[in-house]
Amino acid sequence: MRTITRLPSRPLRRRDVAALDDDRFQVSTYGGIVEEAEIRIYAIKIAAGDTAYALCFDDSREQWKHLASVDAGDLAAADEQLDAAIDDWVQDNYGGRFEVLKPR
Repeated sequence: MRTITRLPSRPLRRRDVAALDDDRFQVSTYGGIVEEAEIRIYAIKIAAGDTAYALCFDDSREQWKHLASVDAGDLAAADEQLDAAIDDWVQDNYGGRFEVLKPR
């Protein structure tokens, strides 16, 4: 996995995700961990141009990682592939503590 340096060195908040979503990027929250009254977002999907990406936050290194990329020509297929990559990562790292926010 490649490190992502343009994101904060912490899980995101909903307002962070909203700030990322603009004309250049479509950002979709995948899920995270609920702490106190707020959810900390550990996995997102981003579509930029012809490519869609799955990004995850690595707690042990305190940095975002590139988990997978796929062709965004067919967004439904891309979404399914990215979800599968994130699902595997979630099970390996967080198991039942992770709350999926995206519609199933």
